[in-house]
Amino acid sequence: MGISTTTTALPEDARACTLACTGRGRRPGPAYPEPAKTVKSLVTAAGKQAARPVQWREGSRPGSGPSGLKRMYSRFVALRIRPAGHEIRKATAGAALPVHRLLAEWPAISDERLTH
Repeated sequence: MGISTTTTALPEDARACTLACTGRGRRPGPAYPEPAKTVKSLVTAAGKQAARPVQWREGSRPGSGPSGLKRMYSRFVALRIRPAGHEIRKATAGAALPVHRLLAEWPAISDERLTH
């Protein structure tokens, strides 16, 4: 499934904390102290060294593969994240956001810029 690079998430190690009650209004619920970041910035922060090459098949263009065809491969970064957003928070029972795996392709043409 593909997602937009602007989708927000928190790193897996992010923990919710409850702020002290001021005595006025509703008691505060658990919240994450740091703001959510885009998945693009989380992948970029992991860096190029976190990307691993993956080859999935041989293509149809001439190349140096065993069959004489070009190998199809790219570099991917795998991260464990906590997706953020109003819809996720409403659908989640409890204080902690669920942890999910993110598999993102590191672009071959640019080491700093990610595309979706």
